[in-house]
Amino acid sequence: MQKVLSAAKQVFLAAALVAAATGAQAMSSAGETRAQANIDFKIVIPVVLRVKAVDQQAEIAVTEADLARGYVEVAQGTSLVLTSNSRAGFGVSIAFDGGLLSRVVARIHGQDLESGASGGSLHIEAGKLIEAPMKVAYRLYLAPGAHAGTYRWPVALSFATTA
Repeated sequence: MQKVLSAAKQVFLAAALVAAATGAQAMSSAGETRAQANIDFKIVIPVVLRVKAVDQQAEIAVTEADLARGYVEVAQGTSLVLTSNSRAGFGVSIAFDGGLLSRVVARIHGQDLESGASGGSLHIEAGKLIEAPMKVAYRLYLAPGAHAGTYRWPVALSFATTA
């Protein structure tokens, strides 16, 4: 163990000396020696977005009243916990069953996001989030020819970082 630490110290010292030697200047005047070096470095922190689904409806019931109205209102369809270190927000893609739905409006983080085509991508303005709980509500517009009944949940959300 001691040899590993000693070797690691030697590698670090060698790397520091090489870095310091780049652009180094040495001057001697009356027996006095000075050395000067400039080191520039940049730390890049990658953007992180973590999404954890806490609760997701498994099914949706479409009634005759929903068919007459043309849409189904789902007050709490998805519960999520989001963590992001980006102040630029994040992207959300909405995919849905085109046989049942013609378009979807998802309400997340105070914004209505509408997707008229499955796979549409939208941007959510949000600052840094740490384990932030979010509820997603939906207005699901029924496709022509939809019938009353119980269906498996027809919407999938995908999240991505934005630059």
